[in-house]
Amino acid sequence: MTVRYLARVGESLSDPGKRMTKGLEELKKEGSGRHERPLKEKTLPMSMLVIILNDDPQYQLLEEVFADYPHLKAGFTLKGLFKLSRLSLRHKRELKNLFGGKYSTVLTPGFDFENHNGKWAVEVIDRQKGFHQFITKFVDRVVRSGNYPLGSPVSTEDLQLIEFIMRMNNEVYREDIEDPEEEGFPISQELLNFISHSLKDKYGKSTVFAYQFVQAFFESLNAFETILIKREFGG
Repeated sequence: MTVRYLARVGESLSDPGKRMTKGLEELKKEGSGRHERPLKEKTLPMSMLVIILNDDPQYQLLEEVFADYPHLKAGFTLKGLFKLSRLSLRHKRELKNLFGGKYSTVLTPGFDFENHNGKWAVEVIDRQKGFHQFITKFVDRVVRSGNYPLGSPVSTEDLQLIEFIMRMNNEVYREDIEDPEEEGFPISQELLNFISHSLKDKYGKSTVFAYQFVQAFFESLNAFETILIKREFGG
């Protein structure tokens, strides 16, 4: 789902093949005009809250709480949260805002929460495992295309290569959502230059086509996506 992609855009490497700006455009339409707060988070219909970015203070609080109290991953109630002795009054207020009944679902970059009659179920997102699986499949797909054999030399300044990978990423996404009409992530000159410069900073002018190169490519794409969201919604 587009919303799930946006919820992980701060660190959405668990499934880069599902990235699209369709959801970004939807949020832009909904968020046009004046905002009372920056749209680092977005309240959606059906009592759903999506925390979009990895550096959102509410998400950072959740990471801290779940690191200190890992047993909460099995599920929790608001009353149970309030019994955690090390939480400050301010943090308890913030957690009450998230889990006090205002929302039935909370989606974040690393956790999904769903309310079942006052008991919150938790799904921990294994981003690293998902990212590894995606990169492995994507490298194999590019190699099978015959355009860039594994280990072949590539230039970080080759914008045609970067555009090729982006087009293949969009193709993977269309297949995943079973929508051949979906355009995918807009391929702009700014995007191509950004990824090229990022790869050049990491590898210099040249490297070889391999897992590590594709991994760095999607890390750069993730950084570019975060910049776009902060540019549009503040943060």
